[in-house]
Amino acid sequence: MSALSDAIDHDLRLAILQLLAGEVGFQANVRVLHTAVVGLRFRVSRDKVVTEVAWLREQRLVEVDALPQDVSVVKATVRGREVAQGLVAVPGVSQPEA
Repeated sequence: MSALSDAIDHDLRLAILQLLAGEVGFQANVRVLHTAVVGLRFRVSRDKVVTEVAWLREQRLVEVDALPQDVSVVKATVRGREVAQGLVAVPGVSQPEA
């Protein structure tokens, strides 16, 4: 991967966490997350969002519940919300700008 690609991935992960942190219950489904990150000018596929959600899950920043009809609900953990606020730094996730 290039440095630019890595930076975009780090920013996308932060954006996902910040979007979840701003939602009631700190959760959203993958379709909504994809629409939201595209609205933030990330040019990514839904598969890319699923990949980054899986990465965030491995880091214990989100939890994922699979529902019927291939719907996944993603919920930010306490640690994920702390990362979104800039209270905790995690390699691979951008820090929010002050």
